[in-house]
Parts: sequence; structure tokens; C-alpha cells
Amino acid sequence: MSSDSPFSIDEHLERFQNGQASLDAQAISDYIKANPDCHDRVAEFFRVIDVPESEYLQETLDELTENIYNLCKALVNESPADQQQDHENIRFLEQPEAVEHYIDEGDEIVADVQDYTGHDQVRGASMDNLRDTMQRSKSEFDLVISLLQRGIDLDGRWSADCRNLKGILHLSKEQTEEAEVCFRDVIAMRGVDLYLRTVQVHAMNNLSFVCCVKKRMDEAVKLAVRSKVLAEETNIDTFSSQFGLMYFYLLRNQDGDLANAVQEIVSMLEKDDRRDEFARCLRLPSNKEILDLFESNGLHEQFPILGD
Repeated sequence: MSSDSPFSIDEHLERFQNGQASLDAQAISDYIKANPDCHDRVAEFFRVIDVPESEYLQETLDELTENIYNLCKALVNESPADQQQDHENIRFLEQPEAVEHYIDEGDEIVADVQDYTGHDQVRGASMDNLRDTMQRSKSEFDLVISLLQRGIDLDGRWSADCRNLKGILHLSKEQTEEAEVCFRDVIAMRGVDLYLRTVQVHAMNNLSFVCCVKKRMDEAVKLAVRSKVLAEETNIDTFSSQFGLMYFYLLRNQDGDLANAVQEIVSMLEKDDRRDEFARCLRLPSNKEILDLFESNGLHEQFPILGD
């Protein structure tokens, strides 16, 4: 390389790599023009260096993971009757739009990612394959798990929601081991982000039902209590946590559990708009065992909200 220029390409790249200086793209460009023999040296440097992703790319991947999450919610809502199973227990804070809306939106976001990065592989995922999976999901419901895993791997802002919904779907298919892994992974995520903490409320509640299925009732109660407390701290609805806690108390049936269950019911019904929701949940086919426990303990007489 020529030594005529006061700008040292090796020193500048080393300082940039060590975080001691920002990248002076114009100076590097001028140097390469004056010293074309160093082109290969600079190209090799940028092939191996770990350059931080831009804020724009992170925001776009956040948008993409949100789209994947919403598409999967829409697929669950519109799944064939013979595949719905216990999906009526999946309660969304915001109901999704039609499947086609998210597929079209996702196609545009994927194109943006490819245009910005200049290649197909992003965080180990092929954007073309993702686009194809989203398109095929309209007719192949089983692809929803694959879509959620793509959303998890992209590590965007809504990846925790993708992981939580994946666990719910595993649980609805009685795949309890897979479901437990998903929920525990969400709970183990670190950060003070309010959004993440609200997702962890739901993950704790969902994990409590896994523990119930596995007959680990003490752990189910503890998780439901944690979910309720965290819901209160994050100012979100505690109904799901309390409904589960009532069920676990009735099912465990230890000293004081019936009184604790009654206390949760009283708390849930303090809000007038919760009476219909409580009755609706008790009537769900998947909650027949809960309704049986409610009635066998005489609670339908103490809380006559079911009507005829």
C-alpha cells in the first residue's frame, strides 16, 4: 500500500473495530480510490467484522415479528372446526384481522428487510422461506408452529409473544413438555421492559395450567399467585390469573383452599362487567371440570350467576 496519504487504513479500521473511533466511510472511500491495491484488504475486513445492526433494521424486524404473531392469532381464530380443540381458551387482548391482511403486510415487510440488507439471510432465517411459509399457512394450519418459531428466531420485540402462543398451541395438543419449555423460556427472559413483564404474566398463568395437568398442584398455585401479583404490578387485568387460581384451590382441596377459592371469586365479581365473563368461562366445554368443581362445592348456590 502507498504510504503517501496521512490516512492509515489499517490504523483506522483497528480503531473502529476496538470501538475507539467511528467509521469514516468517506475517508476510506477516498483512500481506496488513491490506493486501489488495498481494496481486497478492506473487503476482507468487512466480511468478517461484526458490524452492529442499524436501528432501522431492528425496528423492521420488530414489525415483522409483530406481523407473524398477529398472523398466527388470525390462523388460530380461522382454523377449521376439527382443529380448534381448546382454542376458545386463547384470549387475545386485541382480536386479529383477517389472515390475508397479515400475509400481504408480511410480504411487504420481508421485501423491506431484503432491500435494506441486500441479502436473503437475516439472523439465520431465509426471508424467501418465511414469505413462502406465510403464504402456505392459509391452507396448512400446522405451519403456525413453524411461523411462531421464525418469529422467535428473529428476536424482535414480539418474539416473547410468539413463544408464549407457541406454548399455548403445544398445550392445546397435550404436548405438555414442549409447552412448559416455551413458558419457562418467556419467564426467564431478563429486562425491565413493561411489555415483556405483561407477556410474562400470561406465561406464568399458562405454566400454572401445565403444572396442574402434571398434578403439581402446589407449584400451580404458586405460579398463579405470582401471575396475579405481577398483573397487579403492571396494571393489567388479573381475571385469567384469578380464574386459574380459583380452579387450583378447588382441585387441590387442602385446608383453607375452599375459602381461598371463594375469596378469588368475590374479588373477580367485584366488577360488574366480570360476571358475564366469569359465567362464559365456566360454560366453556374445555372447562367442564372447573364447572363440576364449582357446582359440587355448592358455589353455584352461593354465586348464582349461571342462570338456567
